[in-house]
Amino acid sequence: MSDIKSVFIDLTQGIDRALTSAGLAEDNGLETAVIISLFTDARAFPDDGLPPGADPRGVWSDSLTQTATPTGSRRWLLARAKQNNETLLKLVDYDRESLSWLLDSGLASAVNISAEWVANGVISEQISITLADGSALAVTLNSPIDTTIDPTAGE
Repeated sequence: MSDIKSVFIDLTQGIDRALTSAGLAEDNGLETAVIISLFTDARAFPDDGLPPGADPRGVWSDSLTQTATPTGSRRWLLARAKQNNETLLKLVDYDRESLSWLLDSGLASAVNISAEWVANGVISEQISITLADGSALAVTLNSPIDTTIDPTAGE
């Protein structure tokens, strides 16, 4: 089954539909589902340290289900995070959490994520998904993150 292919542009432009000379591009739906999972704001957990009265965001449909894993990713919590290894580790954890449905549903047998700082405020992520049939899906993202520079990051 085909789906309209969604592509991540950047954090200011968000997600767009891919085009071909014939019209809308298609994909198998999984890559689009991965992009939506990563860039939909999941509800913050009570222990995420939001200031009192801050919007915990989240997807309205999560209030209708009893699932333990919220829809989307908590990567939005990293806005204004320091540019250091701790931020990279949190991003990988948030992304792994947001893609856990692939493993839980049996669509994938493995999800591997790595991330590195490639420029001031820009993270490059490599996401490798081994599907249940043994085939692989690779997604590479270069995401600007609104960061503050950690002067101790190189130590």
